[in-house]
Amino acid sequence: MQTQLPRSVQEIADVIGRQRALYLVGQLPRTYRRQWRCDLYVPQKLKPDHRLVELLGWEDANKMVKEFGGLILQPARCDCVAREFKYRAVRQMRAKGMSAKDISELTGIPSRTVRHILAATSPEAGGDTGCQSAADIPISPDTQGQRIRQGTSHANTH
Repeated sequence: MQTQLPRSVQEIADVIGRQRALYLVGQLPRTYRRQWRCDLYVPQKLKPDHRLVELLGWEDANKMVKEFGGLILQPARCDCVAREFKYRAVRQMRAKGMSAKDISELTGIPSRTVRHILAATSPEAGGDTGCQSAADIPISPDTQGQRIRQGTSHANTH
C-alpha cells in the first residue's frame, strides 16, 4: 500500500503520475512563510527553456499547462515519503550486511537514528516491519553510492 499523498500533490499526480509528481515537488524550493509548502507557477504558454520543462520534460510540462496553466500551485512537500524512502534504504543496506556506522556515513543520517530505525524494524524488537508505502520507489545500484540527505527530495504532508 502506498502512502496517501496530500490533496495538493495528488492533484498533480493525477495529471503526470505519482513518481513524477513526487520528483517535481522534491525539486521545488520551500516557501518563506510556510516551510511545509513550496510555490510552483504554471505558465499559460510553455516555452522550451521554462523550468517546468527542465524538470519534467516537454510532454509532462504540457500536461501541467493544460491542467493548471496560469495558476500558482502550493503543493505540500511530502517529507513523509522521502523519510520512508530513506528508512527503506537503511533497512536494505543492513540486509546487505552493512554496519550501522557505515550506513550512517553513506546516508548522512546520524548513527543513533540509524540504530533506532533498525531497532524499530527488527522482528525481535516487535517493531513495525517498515514502510510498505515506499515499496514502489526502487533503490537502484546507482543511488546506493550517493548520499541520501534529509531535505533533498520530498516533503511534508501538511
